[in-house]
Amino acid sequence: MKKLKVTQFILCMVILFLCINVPVKAEKTEKSLTDMSKEECLETLIQNGLIIPDEYSDYQHLEEFVKKVADGTIEDPGRISWFNYTHAQDFAMQIRKAVLEYEGIDENDLYKEGIVSFADDRNKLQYSVYLTPWSERFLNYNCYAYAINKAGLGHINPGEMIGVEYSQTTIASMTIDRIALLVTYDLAHLKYTNITYGKNLPNSESGYRIISIRKCTEDYHLMYMYSKGVWHHKPGAMSPLQYKYFSLTEGKWISEGLLREQYKNGNCEYNSEIIYIKYKE
Repeated sequence: MKKLKVTQFILCMVILFLCINVPVKAEKTEKSLTDMSKEECLETLIQNGLIIPDEYSDYQHLEEFVKKVADGTIEDPGRISWFNYTHAQDFAMQIRKAVLEYEGIDENDLYKEGIVSFADDRNKLQYSVYLTPWSERFLNYNCYAYAINKAGLGHINPGEMIGVEYSQTTIASMTIDRIALLVTYDLAHLKYTNITYGKNLPNSESGYRIISIRKCTEDYHLMYMYSKGVWHHKPGAMSPLQYKYFSLTEGKWISEGLLREQYKNGNCEYNSEIIYIKYKE
Protein backbone atom coordinates (compact mmCIF):
# COMPACT_ATOMS: atom_id res chain seq x y z
CA MET A 1 0.00 0.00 0.00
CA LYS A 2 2.82 2.37 0.98
CA LYS A 3 4.55 1.62 -2.32
CA LEU A 4 1.32 2.44 -4.22
CA LYS A 5 1.00 5.80 -2.47
CA VAL A 6 4.59 6.67 -3.33
CA THR A 7 3.95 5.74 -6.96
CA GLN A 8 0.79 7.87 -7.05
CA PHE A 9 2.67 10.80 -5.51
CA ILE A 10 5.44 10.56 -8.10
CA LEU A 11 2.87 10.33 -10.90
CA CYS A 12 1.08 13.42 -9.60
CA MET A 13 4.34 15.36 -9.45
CA VAL A 14 5.20 14.39 -13.03
CA ILE A 15 1.79 15.53 -14.26
CA LEU A 16 2.11 18.79 -12.32
CA PHE A 17 5.57 19.39 -13.79
CA LEU A 18 4.31 18.81 -17.33
CA CYS A 19 1.36 21.14 -16.82
CA ILE A 20 3.61 23.91 -15.56
CA ASN A 21 6.03 23.58 -18.48
CA VAL A 22 3.53 23.16 -21.33
CA PRO A 23 4.28 26.04 -23.72
CA VAL A 24 1.38 28.44 -24.02
CA LYS A 25 1.06 30.48 -27.21
CA ALA A 26 1.43 34.13 -26.36
CA GLU A 27 -1.47 36.29 -27.44
CA LYS A 28 -0.86 39.67 -28.96
CA THR A 29 -2.07 42.23 -26.48
CA GLU A 30 -1.43 45.33 -28.60
CA LYS A 31 -4.35 46.98 -30.34
CA SER A 32 -3.90 47.14 -34.11
CA LEU A 33 -3.16 50.58 -35.49
CA THR A 34 -6.09 50.22 -37.90
CA ASP A 35 -8.45 50.18 -34.90
CA MET A 36 -6.99 53.37 -33.46
CA SER A 37 -7.98 56.97 -33.99
CA LYS A 38 -5.48 59.15 -35.83
CA GLU A 39 -4.42 60.71 -32.52
CA GLU A 40 -3.89 57.35 -30.80
CA CYS A 41 -2.08 55.96 -33.85
CA LEU A 42 0.44 58.81 -33.86
CA GLU A 43 0.99 58.65 -30.08
CA THR A 44 1.46 54.87 -30.17
CA LEU A 45 4.04 55.00 -32.95
CA ILE A 46 5.97 57.78 -31.20
CA GLN A 47 6.00 55.69 -28.01
CA ASN A 48 7.38 52.82 -30.09
CA GLY A 49 10.27 54.84 -31.50
CA LEU A 50 8.93 56.85 -34.45
CA ILE A 51 10.85 60.12 -34.68
CA ILE A 52 8.98 63.08 -36.16
CA PRO A 53 11.26 65.07 -38.54
CA ASP A 54 11.68 68.73 -37.67
CA GLU A 55 9.83 69.88 -40.78
CA TYR A 56 6.74 67.94 -39.65
CA SER A 57 6.72 69.23 -36.07
CA ASP A 58 4.30 72.05 -36.97
CA TYR A 59 2.51 70.29 -39.84
CA GLN A 60 -1.22 70.83 -39.37
CA HIS A 61 -2.19 67.49 -40.93
CA LEU A 62 0.47 65.34 -39.24
CA GLU A 63 -2.00 62.96 -37.58
CA GLU A 64 -3.89 62.38 -40.85
CA PHE A 65 -0.61 61.86 -42.72
CA VAL A 66 0.68 59.24 -40.26
CA LYS A 67 -2.67 57.47 -40.06
CA LYS A 68 -2.96 57.27 -43.86
CA VAL A 69 0.48 55.70 -44.22
CA ALA A 70 -0.08 53.38 -41.24
CA ASP A 71 -3.39 52.05 -42.57
CA GLY A 72 -1.96 51.77 -46.07
CA THR A 73 1.05 49.81 -44.79
CA ILE A 74 -1.14 47.33 -42.93
CA GLU A 75 -3.33 46.91 -46.02
CA ASP A 76 -0.30 46.51 -48.30
CA PRO A 77 2.92 45.90 -46.31
CA GLY A 78 5.00 45.63 -49.49
CA ARG A 79 4.33 49.20 -50.58
CA ILE A 80 7.57 51.19 -50.67
CA SER A 81 6.49 54.08 -52.91
CA TRP A 82 4.13 56.68 -51.48
CA PHE A 83 4.88 60.20 -52.67
CA ASN A 84 6.82 62.19 -55.27
CA TYR A 85 7.71 64.91 -52.77
CA THR A 86 10.97 63.51 -51.44
CA HIS A 87 10.59 64.52 -47.78
CA ALA A 88 7.10 63.00 -47.66
CA GLN A 89 8.41 59.80 -49.23
CA ASP A 90 11.28 59.56 -46.72
CA PHE A 91 8.96 60.14 -43.76
CA ALA A 92 6.43 57.63 -45.12
CA MET A 93 9.15 54.98 -45.21
CA GLN A 94 10.04 55.72 -41.57
CA ILE A 95 6.37 55.35 -40.63
CA ARG A 96 6.16 52.11 -42.60
CA LYS A 97 9.14 50.67 -40.73
CA ALA A 98 7.60 51.57 -37.37
CA VAL A 99 4.24 50.10 -38.39
CA LEU A 100 5.76 46.80 -39.52
CA GLU A 101 7.62 46.49 -36.22
CA TYR A 102 4.58 47.34 -34.12
CA GLU A 103 2.26 44.99 -36.00
CA GLY A 104 4.82 42.19 -35.95
CA ILE A 105 5.09 41.94 -39.73
CA ASP A 106 8.38 40.48 -40.93
CA GLU A 107 9.42 42.18 -44.16
CA ASN A 108 11.34 39.05 -45.17
CA ASP A 109 8.05 37.13 -45.31
CA LEU A 110 6.18 39.61 -47.50
CA TYR A 111 7.01 37.95 -50.80
CA LYS A 112 6.83 34.30 -49.76
CA GLU A 113 3.13 33.93 -50.49
CA GLY A 114 1.75 33.73 -54.00
CA ILE A 115 0.76 36.96 -55.72
CA VAL A 116 -1.90 37.85 -58.24
CA SER A 117 -0.78 37.34 -61.82
CA PHE A 118 0.91 40.30 -63.45
CA ALA A 119 -1.79 40.66 -66.11
CA ASP A 120 -4.53 40.85 -63.48
CA ASP A 121 -2.65 43.56 -61.58
CA ARG A 122 -2.19 45.62 -64.74
CA ASN A 123 -5.94 45.51 -65.29
CA LYS A 124 -6.53 47.07 -61.87
CA LEU A 125 -5.23 50.43 -63.08
CA GLN A 126 -8.14 52.89 -63.19
CA TYR A 127 -6.86 56.01 -64.93
CA SER A 128 -3.69 54.82 -66.65
CA VAL A 129 -2.59 51.83 -68.69
CA TYR A 130 0.42 49.54 -68.58
CA LEU A 131 3.41 50.86 -70.50
CA THR A 132 6.63 48.94 -69.88
CA PRO A 133 8.00 45.91 -67.98
CA TRP A 134 9.39 46.46 -64.50
CA SER A 135 13.01 47.45 -63.98
CA GLU A 136 14.71 47.93 -60.60
CA ARG A 137 16.12 51.22 -61.87
CA PHE A 138 12.59 52.68 -61.59
CA LEU A 139 13.16 52.83 -57.84
CA ASN A 140 15.85 55.46 -58.34
CA TYR A 141 13.85 58.47 -59.62
CA ASN A 142 10.44 60.09 -59.33
CA CYS A 143 7.84 61.73 -61.57
CA TYR A 144 9.72 65.03 -61.87
CA ALA A 145 12.99 63.52 -63.09
CA TYR A 146 11.00 61.31 -65.47
CA ALA A 147 8.89 64.14 -66.89
CA ILE A 148 11.91 66.28 -67.78
CA ASN A 149 13.83 63.24 -69.08
CA LYS A 150 16.53 63.50 -66.41
CA ALA A 151 16.31 60.17 -64.59
CA GLY A 152 19.92 60.56 -63.51
CA LEU A 153 18.88 63.38 -61.17
CA GLY A 154 17.06 60.81 -59.02
CA HIS A 155 14.34 61.81 -56.58
CA ILE A 156 14.15 65.59 -56.84
CA ASN A 157 11.66 68.35 -56.05
CA PRO A 158 10.77 71.41 -58.13
CA GLY A 159 13.22 74.19 -57.27
CA GLU A 160 15.85 71.88 -55.85
CA MET A 161 18.29 72.57 -58.68
CA ILE A 162 18.38 76.25 -57.77
CA GLY A 163 18.64 75.57 -54.03
CA VAL A 164 14.99 76.07 -53.01
CA GLU A 165 13.83 73.92 -50.10
CA TYR A 166 10.35 73.79 -48.57
CA SER A 167 8.57 71.85 -45.86
CA GLN A 168 5.40 69.77 -45.90
CA THR A 169 3.55 72.73 -44.38
CA THR A 170 4.78 74.94 -47.21
CA ILE A 171 3.82 72.52 -49.96
CA ALA A 172 0.35 72.20 -48.44
CA SER A 173 -0.24 75.95 -48.84
CA MET A 174 1.85 76.53 -51.96
CA THR A 175 -0.13 77.31 -55.12
CA ILE A 176 0.31 75.18 -58.20
CA ASP A 177 1.48 78.31 -60.05
CA ARG A 178 4.34 78.68 -57.58
CA ILE A 179 5.45 75.07 -57.99
CA ALA A 180 5.27 75.40 -61.78
CA LEU A 181 7.39 78.55 -61.59
CA LEU A 182 10.03 76.61 -59.64
CA VAL A 183 10.06 74.04 -62.44
CA THR A 184 10.75 76.78 -64.99
CA TYR A 185 13.66 78.02 -62.87
CA ASP A 186 15.09 74.49 -62.77
CA LEU A 187 14.73 74.17 -66.54
CA ALA A 188 16.55 77.46 -67.05
CA HIS A 189 19.28 76.21 -64.71
CA LEU A 190 19.59 73.15 -66.98
CA LYS A 191 20.14 75.55 -69.93
CA TYR A 192 16.79 74.94 -71.62
CA THR A 193 15.34 77.91 -73.47
CA ASN A 194 12.04 79.32 -74.77
CA ILE A 195 10.32 78.33 -71.53
CA THR A 196 6.65 79.25 -71.19
CA TYR A 197 3.92 78.12 -68.81
CA GLY A 198 0.21 78.63 -68.25
CA LYS A 199 -3.19 77.03 -67.77
CA ASN A 200 -3.85 76.41 -71.47
CA LEU A 201 -2.36 73.47 -73.32
CA PRO A 202 0.22 74.87 -75.78
CA ASN A 203 0.58 73.68 -79.36
CA SER A 204 3.05 70.86 -79.81
CA GLU A 205 5.94 71.43 -82.19
CA SER A 206 9.13 69.66 -83.13
CA GLY A 207 12.07 70.21 -80.82
CA TYR A 208 9.91 71.22 -77.86
CA ARG A 209 8.79 69.30 -74.81
CA ILE A 210 5.49 69.83 -73.00
CA ILE A 211 5.05 68.79 -69.39
CA SER A 212 2.13 69.25 -67.01
CA ILE A 213 1.94 69.56 -63.23
CA ARG A 214 -0.75 69.25 -60.61
CA LYS A 215 -0.76 69.01 -56.79
CA CYS A 216 -2.74 68.00 -53.74
CA THR A 217 -2.28 68.94 -50.08
CA GLU A 218 0.76 66.74 -49.50
CA ASP A 219 2.28 66.03 -52.90
CA TYR A 220 2.68 67.01 -56.55
CA HIS A 221 2.76 65.07 -59.81
CA LEU A 222 4.08 65.69 -63.33
CA MET A 223 3.41 64.15 -66.75
CA TYR A 224 4.91 64.78 -70.18
CA MET A 225 3.39 64.70 -73.63
CA TYR A 226 4.79 61.71 -75.50
CA SER A 227 2.83 62.61 -78.64
CA LYS A 228 -0.27 64.68 -79.29
CA GLY A 229 -2.92 63.55 -76.81
CA VAL A 230 -0.66 60.84 -75.33
CA TRP A 231 0.70 61.50 -71.85
CA HIS A 232 3.27 59.45 -69.96
CA HIS A 233 4.00 59.69 -66.25
CA LYS A 234 5.73 57.85 -63.41
CA PRO A 235 4.12 57.70 -59.96
CA GLY A 236 6.95 57.97 -57.40
CA ALA A 237 9.33 55.01 -57.55
CA MET A 238 6.89 52.90 -59.56
CA SER A 239 6.72 51.97 -63.26
CA PRO A 240 6.10 54.57 -65.98
CA LEU A 241 2.50 54.54 -67.19
CA GLN A 242 0.41 56.03 -69.97
CA TYR A 243 -2.55 58.18 -68.97
CA LYS A 244 -5.75 56.65 -70.23
CA TYR A 245 -7.35 59.82 -71.58
CA PHE A 246 -6.62 62.17 -74.48
CA SER A 247 -7.32 65.20 -72.29
CA LEU A 248 -5.70 65.60 -68.88
CA THR A 249 -8.92 67.14 -67.54
CA GLU A 250 -10.69 63.82 -68.03
CA GLY A 251 -10.43 61.07 -65.43
CA LYS A 252 -8.50 61.61 -62.21
CA TRP A 253 -4.85 62.09 -61.37
CA ILE A 254 -4.22 59.61 -58.56
CA SER A 255 -1.06 58.00 -57.22
CA GLU A 256 -1.94 54.48 -58.33
CA GLY A 257 0.77 52.47 -60.03
CA LEU A 258 2.65 49.23 -60.54
CA LEU A 259 5.55 48.39 -58.23
CA ARG A 260 7.45 45.26 -59.28
CA GLU A 261 4.39 44.53 -61.46
CA GLN A 262 2.05 44.59 -58.44
CA TYR A 263 -0.80 47.11 -58.29
CA LYS A 264 -0.67 49.85 -55.64
CA ASN A 265 -3.80 51.89 -55.10
CA GLY A 266 -3.90 55.66 -55.29
CA ASN A 267 -3.51 57.12 -51.81
CA CYS A 268 -3.43 60.69 -53.21
CA GLU A 269 -5.63 62.54 -55.70
CA TYR A 270 -4.02 65.52 -57.39
CA ASN A 271 -6.92 67.91 -57.85
CA SER A 272 -5.47 71.40 -58.33
CA GLU A 273 -5.58 73.25 -61.62
CA ILE A 274 -3.25 71.88 -64.29
CA ILE A 275 -0.29 74.00 -65.37
CA TYR A 276 1.42 73.25 -68.72
CA ILE A 277 5.08 74.05 -69.28
CA LYS A 278 6.68 74.11 -72.72
CA TYR A 279 10.38 74.47 -73.47
CA LYS A 280 12.91 73.90 -76.20
CA GLU A 281 15.00 70.76 -75.68
